[in-house]
Amino acid sequence: MFCYDLVFFRYPIKKDKYMRSILTVLALVWGCLVFGQDDINQVDANGKKQGHWQKKYKNGKLRYSGQFKDDMPIGIFKRYSNEGKLSSTLQYTLGTTSVVAQLFHENGKILADGNYISQKKDSVWKFYSKNGLLFSEGNYKGGVLNGEYKEFYKNGQIHFHKFYKSGVEDGALKEYYKNGNVRSKKTYNCLLY
Repeated sequence: MFCYDLVFFRYPIKKDKYMRSILTVLALVWGCLVFGQDDINQVDANGKKQGHWQKKYKNGKLRYSGQFKDDMPIGIFKRYSNEGKLSSTLQYTLGTTSVVAQLFHENGKILADGNYISQKKDSVWKFYSKNGLLFSEGNYKGGVLNGEYKEFYKNGQIHFHKFYKSGVEDGALKEYYKNGNVRSKKTYNCLLY
């Protein structure tokens, strides 16, 4: 007996062959779902972390999730607070010590963004208030302020504009009123400290 009522077949096939095909496909899909699960927290023969890794807090909430290759983090790592809220995303590039970071307040709004090199702040970092307003912006090198630094009022106007050298104030400092007018000026020389 032939089955002609199947719209997606343009030629006749036997019902029992059709049923065997359907059962074979279902068995393959089931096998992939059951046995093809992403193995997590795996190490290779040399004891190096490989693939997807997760760690959880004692309360069962996810602490972090990310990928490893040869014991080195790669791609995006997501870290969470012990309440389960996203606290940071870290973008790793294999073969470098550079990490692009975004840190978050408990309310989910961005707290800071910038780069780490060798686990120390580097380049421009921006910090934000809990309601998402830019609070400060500064250049870092080796984990300390080095270069231009600004703090802002809630209205977006600059409050302080100053410079740092190796974590110490150095050079011109200007303080501003909320309307943008200069309030005071000072000059620091880090060699005197």
